[in-house]
Amino acid sequence: MTVSPTSATVGISQGYSFSAIGKNSVGTIVTVSPTWSVEGGIGTISTTGLFTAGGTVGSGNVIATVNATSGGTLTGSAAVTLTDKGWLTGTISDTNGGVDQGITVYLAQQPVLQALSDSKGKYTIADIPAGTYSAVIDTNSGIQSSAISKEVTISQGATFTWSPVLIVPTTVTTPTTSPF
Repeated sequence: MTVSPTSATVGISQGYSFSAIGKNSVGTIVTVSPTWSVEGGIGTISTTGLFTAGGTVGSGNVIATVNATSGGTLTGSAAVTLTDKGWLTGTISDTNGGVDQGITVYLAQQPVLQALSDSKGKYTIADIPAGTYSAVIDTNSGIQSSAISKEVTISQGATFTWSPVLIVPTTVTTPTTSPF
């Protein structure tokens, strides 16, 4: 049995879904109804694979294992890291309705915490200590002439979503008139 994903980082008091796929001895996928359990005492897991993290980390990150068992012969597991750090995530789009790739988003107070938007305009900054920050879009993108920023409050182990829309400059052409 394979548990997916094989590892996950989960914020305190947050939920995360795991799934399990069973295969027989020749590798054919078989239907399984796993029994879920957690080793390490950092959370609970439902009969559907929804892990709910505990409310405290202590010092540093805490690691546990999520297990899935079916019929006593198929087993699988995944590592879970519980963290009190947070995430800033979102999608960068523009006024033309497109998404923007390669745009840098960073926290002004901690500029090493940054991310580039991917081909779908999505970005994620991880491992952010709880606090209030100024999230900034790099204005060197050529799309927008003024900086875009937003005050964001990252709670312990939580995700804050910010999806800014960049202004695409419009070009104005001056019509020419003929003297004839």
